[in-house]
Amino acid sequence: DIPELTSRILQNLHDDHLSLYSCTLVNRFWCRLTVPILWGDPFSFKFNKNKQFHFLDIYLSFLTEKDKNTLKEFGLCHERIDVLSSIKPLFNYPSFIKVLDTSKVETIIKLWASLYLKYEHHTSYMPVFTNRGEKLFYPTITNYPQNQASLPAYVSPATTISNVRLARRNALPNLMLNSRNQITQQNMLSYANRRRNALLPESIGYLPDAEVMILNKSTIFIYIALLKLFVVKNASLNTFEVILQQAFGRESLANICELFLNNSKLFFKTEDLKINFNYILSDIIQMPNLSKIRQFFTYLPYFCTSIKYLTLQLITVDDKYLAADIAHLIKSQTQLSKISFKQINMDIFSSLIFLKSCSPSLTSITFDGCNFKDVSSLEGLGCLINLESLHFINCISLNEMVVHSFIVNLTTPIKIKSFTFLYTYRYYRILELNNPISHLFVQKFGKTIRNLVLSLNGFRSNDIPEAILDYCERIDFLHLANISHKNISSVLKVVKFLSKSIRYLTLEVIRCNWIYAGCDEIKKDSLDINSELLRSLGDILPKQLIYLNIYLIIIDPNDLREFLEMCKEVHFTKLLIRTKNQKDTEEILDILTEFVAETKCLEYLTYESDVIGIFPDMLYYNNYLEKKFKEIGSSVKVKSYNELVAKLDYN
Repeated sequence: DIPELTSRILQNLHDDHLSLYSCTLVNRFWCRLTVPILWGDPFSFKFNKNKQFHFLDIYLSFLTEKDKNTLKEFGLCHERIDVLSSIKPLFNYPSFIKVLDTSKVETIIKLWASLYLKYEHHTSYMPVFTNRGEKLFYPTITNYPQNQASLPAYVSPATTISNVRLARRNALPNLMLNSRNQITQQNMLSYANRRRNALLPESIGYLPDAEVMILNKSTIFIYIALLKLFVVKNASLNTFEVILQQAFGRESLANICELFLNNSKLFFKTEDLKINFNYILSDIIQMPNLSKIRQFFTYLPYFCTSIKYLTLQLITVDDKYLAADIAHLIKSQTQLSKISFKQINMDIFSSLIFLKSCSPSLTSITFDGCNFKDVSSLEGLGCLINLESLHFINCISLNEMVVHSFIVNLTTPIKIKSFTFLYTYRYYRILELNNPISHLFVQKFGKTIRNLVLSLNGFRSNDIPEAILDYCERIDFLHLANISHKNISSVLKVVKFLSKSIRYLTLEVIRCNWIYAGCDEIKKDSLDINSELLRSLGDILPKQLIYLNIYLIIIDPNDLREFLEMCKEVHFTKLLIRTKNQKDTEEILDILTEFVAETKCLEYLTYESDVIGIFPDMLYYNNYLEKKFKEIGSSVKVKSYNELVAKLDYN
């Protein structure tokens, strides 16, 4: 059993690439076990343009000489293509692939091909912006480099605009434009459309039309060649994410779908299937050469029989035939555990009764950006006897009478453990104009709910906190968004009420539209909300809380100091703070450093401030905090927000 045990151990390291690299050097036996793991999901690796050889080079070395000559004809560097012929692979690498995300494949191919375009003229970002009168913004600096002399302490003075490469192949990914510049506002739309039409990853930068044509042609060819290669080498996927969009053009997209249909063996063992269908259905009907796409959905149930996790994103699709194909696909799966519907008009499924066939296995269902207009019944949900997770995110037209009827007529003893009814800040106006119904779900399933994510704003905004107080007995994970003057007192009551059970807490103050509202008035209201929340929260936080995530529009340093002073007895190991603050940054960072010096339980911390504008970007203060923590001898680690945030699994 030693080989099997060793293989299981190495499988647990599948996300630790450095450790896996080391394992390949132990001996031949370990190398044979480790290489397939490393090559199971290569397209998730971050693209490094400075490497002498990229994993895509290894794949392309398996192509025929005819295919390699075709790449030369497209306009890629002949020398690089010749190098591919010199590579002698030690393993059958294409056969190891287990995860295939068509979007990531496209991105990696374009990044690779952009390095080897034959054109000698490399267009820079600088002339484009200079001609338009743009102001360049380096991340964390405003009006840079004019203010370089008065840079705050957390910005390295060694950073100068002269040592920032702006060539298209080394363009700054975080380059920002001054959204208040009238010239920018007039020209950015055409520039954005140009980028979208070219479908280029941001890090490639600006390209002339001639190079764009070469890049797109070579991407399509390599994409199809790789899929054929995986089939020829007998690969078998566990995870397959297909994004059907207009990126490749109609004819190429049809070829890709036909390739899928003719090589079902590649997908037979797929357990995680994600379909992102970005075409408008009316366009498809008018395109006879895209009939293969419809066949793809029709025959999918016959060559994908082991699906456990299914995600369907069908933008503006309103077609009964396609709905029947999707229902057939879901009914055909006996092991289906999670379903996620995204951007779908749910009325095409009528009462969702087709979900009944998944009753024994289905434990989680998510509706993300779905339209429930004309949906007369949620009867299908009531058939899911083992359902544990139910999530509604940015959904519209979910009728209160339909929900009330579903709950009243529910006879199945469903025990929901995780429930979400959330509107992200871009959709908060929808919540303002709709009567909240999330409290109806809380009233029905509150006794079994352990993980709860809710948006609080809207009419009768206090109904939701009252339902939590009356029906929830034990909440471990609580996330409350859109906190405002209307409900802040109720929020504090909820936190205090759940103090014996809660371990993960996220609180977000409502995000206002600063462009269309009076800025001075909004700032004053936001400061009042934030101050009240900070001053009151410190007194009621339970000592056993291990995770705190707060989003505040504006932070007063004095309020933050008082709040952290009251939190010294709280045992949280992770503290995440986000804000829109543009002032008092150094003072806030110093206050955080003082808190870290005195606390004993904290292990991880993040502080991030986002810039307000058309092109928002996060400002990271990691280097400054790490330096300060090192000076005081603290072992607290500074991470980005995305590395620390705790979320429910919606996919």
